[in-house]
Amino acid sequence: MIELRKKYNLLANSFSAGVFKQLQCAGYSSILANLIREAELEPDYLEHASLQDFFEDTFKGLKKYYRNEYVYKNFLINKVLLGKHSLNTSAMLTELRVGSSKADVMFINGSTHIYEIKTEYDSFGKLQKQVNDYIKLAEYVSIFTSECLVDRVRDLIPENIGIITLTKRGTLRTVTKPKSNFDKIDKETLFDTLRKDEFLSVLKELHGEVPEYPSALLRRECKKLFMKFSKETLHKELLHIMKERASKIQGQISSAPYSLKSIALSGKYLTHDQILAFKLNKFI
Repeated sequence: MIELRKKYNLLANSFSAGVFKQLQCAGYSSILANLIREAELEPDYLEHASLQDFFEDTFKGLKKYYRNEYVYKNFLINKVLLGKHSLNTSAMLTELRVGSSKADVMFINGSTHIYEIKTEYDSFGKLQKQVNDYIKLAEYVSIFTSECLVDRVRDLIPENIGIITLTKRGTLRTVTKPKSNFDKIDKETLFDTLRKDEFLSVLKELHGEVPEYPSALLRRECKKLFMKFSKETLHKELLHIMKERASKIQGQISSAPYSLKSIALSGKYLTHDQILAFKLNKFI
């Protein structure tokens, strides 16, 4: 019989983009079928479980035996966005490009707060570079990590960066509260984080009509206009734009089961109809 840690190491891949792309296109995933076979799940369980049952049960196993990045991210969404706050007043975005780094999670409420996840399975080699990128965009930055990694994290980050841990009981504990980095926010980084339609919307709001530029010059000339406004004004606009970006997937987040909140937040692979189908459909 397969050892439990190895089993959930395998099943952690059930929450991968590849699986959900296949489920989205065909309602069936060969990747998932292979993982289930390798993990040696009981035939009786497979006969009676729905897709939702499978993902919920697998997530419970991951919490206990293999706390990877997906587990941390899903806890953050459920405990912070949907626990302490509300989708009506707050928003989250995942995998947000910031400079040459990619932020795991950005939380938007009265300000901006980036969470970088570092589990026992992650490399710490890029952490200092990531933090230096994030403070150019977000007022607050925190590292979300394991209780056993606190000292290691603390040695690598400046004192204005927060530290939050995922406890053995599955709760979030604040070790160090983050301090404001507003003076470090960089207007060019704010601009580079925005999509074309977003920076055009900001400029229309702040400048009125945006002059017409040839396509090859549009981003460069718009950046020049953007840089004329104060950091405070631009950060306020960023809050509005990011909440608007996140609002497009609120319905999926609300209806997704606990284990799939992070997949829903990505905005790529789960529709409301698919979530309903997961409750009914078997996966064999």
